[in-house]
Amino acid sequence: MKVLALGGCGQQGRRAVKALLQSSDISQIIVADINLDAAQEFVCELEDSRVISMRIDVLNRSQLLEVMGGVDVVANFVGPFFRYAEIVVSAAIDAKVNYVDICDDTAPTLAIMDKYSSRAEAAGITVLMGMGASPGLLNVFARYAADQMDSVEDIRLFWNVSVNDIETDLSETADNAAIFEHGIEIIAGDVPQFIDGKLCQVPGGSGMKEVDFPHLGRQRVYFVAHPETVTLPRYIKAKNITNRGGVLGMDDLLLGMKELGLTDHSEMTLKGQVVQAADVGMAVMANLAEKSPPLSEDIAPVCSDSFVEVRGLRNGESIQIHISHRSENGFPRMDEGTGISAAIGVLMVARGEVTRVGVHAPEGCVEPTCFFAQLKFYGMSVVERRCEVRRL
Repeated sequence: MKVLALGGCGQQGRRAVKALLQSSDISQIIVADINLDAAQEFVCELEDSRVISMRIDVLNRSQLLEVMGGVDVVANFVGPFFRYAEIVVSAAIDAKVNYVDICDDTAPTLAIMDKYSSRAEAAGITVLMGMGASPGLLNVFARYAADQMDSVEDIRLFWNVSVNDIETDLSETADNAAIFEHGIEIIAGDVPQFIDGKLCQVPGGSGMKEVDFPHLGRQRVYFVAHPETVTLPRYIKAKNITNRGGVLGMDDLLLGMKELGLTDHSEMTLKGQVVQAADVGMAVMANLAEKSPPLSEDIAPVCSDSFVEVRGLRNGESIQIHISHRSENGFPRMDEGTGISAAIGVLMVARGEVTRVGVHAPEGCVEPTCFFAQLKFYGMSVVERRCEVRRL
């Protein structure tokens, strides 16, 4: 099995590549990145002859097509996905090669599902989008819980990423430029939530709720633009599907940027030059990240936490299922949940364990129990709690 890992030396890509190398099915991984030095350095660290590096610019379509022609699966970690996902998916379809990504942006997810599914079907390939943590892990959790019910009322997804779990130095890597852009994008303007049986728009960063996470404890989360609220209704009939998230240690900054109007794409004049407000917001965040001392782990532990709650009916009785995950190494980490889930997605697609062709989200094509078994192989366990109301 040959895998092309685009952006494979970034934080999420590195973890996925390491997970893939634990499989004897892997014959070669190409770690391809616009930063060749970083790719070469990572490959040297791995000390595995199955991994090679190369420089690639995903905007160079002819180069993409040439490299894709020699692999079994493309694993895409190049963000921000609202800028690059559609470009890479289009090339993968033309190359007739299976594709997996960790796209966590709503707009490209919708665009690709609507515009490219018939093309992917005609090419006979699977395009598995959003196979990370959120989306990804949480989608499969929701699918599993919904399958235990006769009807589903609510699917509520919660996640919280600690700023100390993103990168050691937020001011330097290209990964973190994408992180800043994504952080702004998910709260800018109005964001989609599925409420009362229909997709609606609510202000990003609104709907603050304090919830108890399995590892991080009680944290604030807000309505955000994540793909789950637009993909889950396509596969699971439910009345309400909501996604609330937060960045522990950065929430106040992000919400402050929104309050100042620095998260949208409107134009403003700065020192005689016309710029986008969101670019100013990004510059402010990068500057603060560079000059501010790291937050204490007492305030922002090195941990990222998430869970799903699904409520519905089974045999006429109310049931609620709460699903989370834990790591044998202690607190769950962002790169672990994202990278390992992506690696499992790549392996399942390449092995034929994902049989649906076309463009799909995880809940539409990944069989939960098979996925859970492979999580266990990587030292991650699924924790399920049930609350059933029965008549006596």
